Amino acid sequence: MVTATHKQKEEHCPRAGAGTHCFSVDNLHAHYGGLCALRDISFDATCGRAIALVGGNGAGKTTLMKAIVGLVPSCTGTVRWRGEPVHKSTYEIAYLPQREDLDRDFPITVRGLVELGRYPLVGMLKRMRAEDEDAIERAMDMMGVRELRHRQIGALSGGQQQRVFIARALAQDAHVLLLDEPFAGLDQPSCDILADLLRKLAAQGSLVIASHHDMRTVEDIFDEMLLINKRMIAYGKPTDVLTEDNLEAAFG
Repeated sequence: MVTATHKQKEEHCPRAGAGTHCFSVDNLHAHYGGLCALRDISFDATCGRAIALVGGNGAGKTTLMKAIVGLVPSCTGTVRWRGEPVHKSTYEIAYLPQREDLDRDFPITVRGLVELGRYPLVGMLKRMRAEDEDAIERAMDMMGVRELRHRQIGALSGGQQQRVFIARALAQDAHVLLLDEPFAGLDQPSCDILADLLRKLAAQGSLVIASHHDMRTVEDIFDEMLLINKRMIAYGKPTDVLTEDNLEAAFG
């Protein structure tokens, strides 16, 4: 068994108006009742990167994402963004669950759903300002869904829905995107479009962390790979992580 960690130096963020941003998980443990779902998860990442979270069924990928955003109550360890605990900048971190966990039949338009991303910043009872409207339009443009603005979310294809939900996260000025199996259930053209969009987001300064299962495409889409099996097996460039020993430890 080979265990590896990959520590990165903080880099200047290419995102407009951003500085040096580091995301750090240190010795994270998560439990459900008496069951240990995750242990000894530690890694650092900088903005402007795309990270694949890889592991078998039950390895703890979803638990890790939920633990990062505070949705698993029994956790120990620390999660920091820009040197501060993540709860101090929750609007900058967006978690997108798996598509089957989302209510795609809720009667709301594409524009209305993306607009929800601004509510943490303006409040439910406040009026949208010009800067809020600009953020909404910019997010729809980035995800290529402006032409769908008046359509009901339930009438869209799986790939279109995924892009709309990511647009909502961008509208809230999220800098860190946690995406749980974003490619699941998508046809190949939709997968190709989404892969291009994730690479574009990373190039523009976002930190993208996405659970992923297709080993054939990890190197094409992601800069780093975090391999887990209820604990961290390895973290680093996909070519360094994808060894026989590491895969045996992760998948048996």
